[in-house]
Amino acid sequence: MFTILGVLAVVVPIVELILLAVVADHIGILPTLLLLVLLTGAGFWLLIKEGISTWRRLRAAIRNREAPSEDLGDAVVLLCGAVLLVTPGFMTDVAALFFLLPKSRRVLRRGAMRILRGLAVSRLGWVGRGGKVARRVYDARVTGVRRTDTSEVRSPLPIEAPAPLPSSERRDDEGDSPDTG
Repeated sequence: MFTILGVLAVVVPIVELILLAVVADHIGILPTLLLLVLLTGAGFWLLIKEGISTWRRLRAAIRNREAPSEDLGDAVVLLCGAVLLVTPGFMTDVAALFFLLPKSRRVLRRGAMRILRGLAVSRLGWVGRGGKVARRVYDARVTGVRRTDTSEVRSPLPIEAPAPLPSSERRDDEGDSPDTG
């Protein structure tokens, strides 16, 4: 995963510079910069508009005590779009617009949720059952407890002997046999 991000961190700026030079060669430097500013401005306007509506849906879902999974997916895709929008260049601005437009964001959200489920399964041990993601639960029963020597137990707190029971709750005998009176 980190190697892919490292390669993208090197390749994307190089491709952006080449694309910027090609566009500037065809239409001129000033129109290229104006086009870049307009694309970024449109992206920021769309980001603010969609971000506010997603935030309102998230708050309404939480207020109604519903699971806001789709809205959280939208928020993740919007965040990725914002990162792409801040990165200067034509290629990243066009990609950011795909992340910000509602119709394409829905497709990207499904893909992001699929990736997050895969990460949850592979990294956290979550298991999907019937399309749902759930934590694996193990059933365990204790059949007996053995007391170990307290000298082997390393505890940050000092081990103290239990307080003696009042005479009314003490057993008459020392063994484990039932009280015969």
